[in-house]
Amino acid sequence: MYSIHSYNDERFGMYARGEFRMARENEAIIFWIITGLYILNIINFFVTLYLQYTTIPFPKVYDKLTWAQISTAALPALILFQVITLAVYVIAIRVLFMGTKYSFKANEKEFALMKTDKPEKMIIIPYSDVLTIRYRFRKFLFFDRGYTVTISMRGGKIYEFFPLFPRGDGDRSFQNTPFNIIAEETGIHKRDADRV
Repeated sequence: MYSIHSYNDERFGMYARGEFRMARENEAIIFWIITGLYILNIINFFVTLYLQYTTIPFPKVYDKLTWAQISTAALPALILFQVITLAVYVIAIRVLFMGTKYSFKANEKEFALMKTDKPEKMIIIPYSDVLTIRYRFRKFLFFDRGYTVTISMRGGKIYEFFPLFPRGDGDRSFQNTPFNIIAEETGIHKRDADRV
């Protein structure tokens, strides 16, 4: 579930705050770069094994028996390196897919959004300037990742956000995202049913 806390105050009216995670901007590209490097590493591993067991690099220095002993001794180190590389790959992908942590504050007039570790870089969205809100399901490979939320503002400004689905069980509907606060306060939003 997205972490959203809201309450009404007699003096200040509606107020909400909370945290959620947003996908990194170039998530798919970074994923394919990391995966490509890992696949190249596996190819290199098998090429190295093939060359190590089928050729003798310095025939005048090593005979077949000596080179076979060296190759056999090096095999555990090569396998250990592949296990370490796999662990690093899995950790890198998990960190990538966790996204970036954001926090928000909202009242009856505006919605403020910022990276949790960089509160000085705040985006403020006044409800009076919002023209439309569109949101679509996002899919990557076989997994539903969350939504693409596009907010069109007066003056031609467009904000695009990629909130991720919460981890574990929870309500994954758009109504449970922080951006639904803007939709409810403005009364204008549109849902695209197609998945992307």
